[in-house]
Amino acid sequence: MKWSDQERYLKPIHLNNQRVVVTIDRVTMEDTHPRPGKTERAPVLYFKGKEKGFICSTYNARTLARLFGDDCDACLGKQIALKVVEVLVGRETKRPIRIFAAEPATPTEALKEATATARVN
Repeated sequence: MKWSDQERYLKPIHLNNQRVVVTIDRVTMEDTHPRPGKTERAPVLYFKGKEKGFICSTYNARTLARLFGDDCDACLGKQIALKVVEVLVGRETKRPIRIFAAEPATPTEALKEATATARVN
């Protein structure tokens, strides 16, 4: 047994530094706890054959809208890739999970995914 197995939602440690392709089964709105004492309603993705939900950040929601359109139901049954990337937030490096197209459509998309690093101020 691992401590990370007790998590309700998907975390970077669960991906083992791998790019993982999943199929979106459903999207729900759930109360999440991004910080101690704070509750937010957020979309949570669930994948076929997987138990853990994935809290969908604004960044990832925009990626889904770009890939499949603005209607949340349009992404049901679609495949996406999940990958941990490094993001510089101020002076601290974070490692969030980002959503990408399951198969990069163009060499530009493949390059974008391979070098996905952002700076957030």
